[in-house]
Amino acid sequence: MIKVNKDVCIGCENCINDCLMDNIIMEDGKAKMIREKCVDCGHCIALCPVDAINIDGYDNGEVVEYSRDKFDINGDVLLNFIKFRRSIRNYEEKEVEKEKIKKIIDAGRYSPTGSNRQHISYTVVKEKLPELRELTINKLKELSDAVLDGKTDNLEYDETTLKKYAKSWNHIYKEYQKGNDKLFFHGNTLIIAKGDTRIKPAPRMELGMALSRMELTAYSLGLGGCYIGYFMSAFSQSEEIRNFLEIKDYEEIVSPLVIGYPNIKYIKTAPRKKADVKWL
Repeated sequence: MIKVNKDVCIGCENCINDCLMDNIIMEDGKAKMIREKCVDCGHCIALCPVDAINIDGYDNGEVVEYSRDKFDINGDVLLNFIKFRRSIRNYEEKEVEKEKIKKIIDAGRYSPTGSNRQHISYTVVKEKLPELRELTINKLKELSDAVLDGKTDNLEYDETTLKKYAKSWNHIYKEYQKGNDKLFFHGNTLIIAKGDTRIKPAPRMELGMALSRMELTAYSLGLGGCYIGYFMSAFSQSEEIRNFLEIKDYEEIVSPLVIGYPNIKYIKTAPRKKADVKWL
């Protein structure tokens, strides 16, 4: 429930002017909330100059007052930071600190969700990562064998893509037998963002936005990351992997993010194709 401390409220109407749901009215010169319309976005808290507003379930202690030195980022620097990121497939044998993992998840927690649903939850795999790696690689080998046998009914790829993937899956398996990890690249931490599909529309886009922000935050902390698409091929065909990760039937994932300390140092950005843009 949203509460307004009327002894503190100065009736500035900042909250009224920005409320998406038209949930705030003025009564006797003070803000008054109409609870049944609210999505708890917190904009009223972010706009209140006298800290007169509280929302049940939220910790106002984590609200940070804006200041230029803490919040402003030069646009050119930010764009260069984005250009410089690479998918890291070579990691040091160094543990990722728990405090850094928490900051990465915070980036996901603050990513946008439709109607402020905040339905995304997270699974961090560290101690059980070797078991998950083995389960996944064995499943990929099983899928590779199925493709070679012409059993592709349950795989949502075209024939050309399947043949290419089958070779890669088989290669990952063979390398694993030699002690090489071509799936998670010896990264020691895997973060999985999960969305609640009972909430419509489906959360796929919101999961992607959260993961993107999480990956960039990882880079800002001196880490690297990589989205593991092949994991999804195994996950989509394996109830065993879903159960191992304790992911519920109504939860959706789009791609796990492996993170770790890069064992490689890039010295420049990589080129990209020109953007295809239509101006209307």
